[in-house]
Amino acid sequence: MQRRQFQTLASAAALGLLAAPALLRAQDKPVMKILVGFPPGGSVDVVARLLAERMKVALDQNVIVDNKPGAAGRVALGEVKRAAADGNTLVLAASGALVILPWLLKNLGYDPVRDFTPIARTTSFDFALTVGPGAPAGDIKALFAWLKANPGKANYATSGAGTVPHSPDC
Repeated sequence: MQRRQFQTLASAAALGLLAAPALLRAQDKPVMKILVGFPPGGSVDVVARLLAERMKVALDQNVIVDNKPGAAGRVALGEVKRAAADGNTLVLAASGALVILPWLLKNLGYDPVRDFTPIARTTSFDFALTVGPGAPAGDIKALFAWLKANPGKANYATSGAGTVPHSPDC
């Protein structure tokens, strides 16, 4: 039994020595990260993953997507602000965290103009307002009239306070 374990360990060590040069070559190129301030599976995450695939081919470099959800994108922006300024950490930020939140919060932890350098606009999203078939209104004007006349009787969903689809008026 001990001889078999020794042979297994010796084989593993030999493979490690053979693989070491390949591992060192693979580490010559830094890994690029794209931070996303929302959970996996959402629209921003999907765009980041498509972008990462294309960047990997174009740059011949590993590009990973790292989801840092929370606080309407502020968690990811805080991490990219603290990252080394070597160009290997990017953030795919929704406009709300850079445009809306500075007007809503006194201490963001970042300055959207001073702390970041925009590289490219990657996407544009359209938003839709929908209601179920039993809704008491058939158009937006009637819906808002009903909402104002019936405070607290309707619910709505957003991706978070301070994000573009969030509206405190509803």
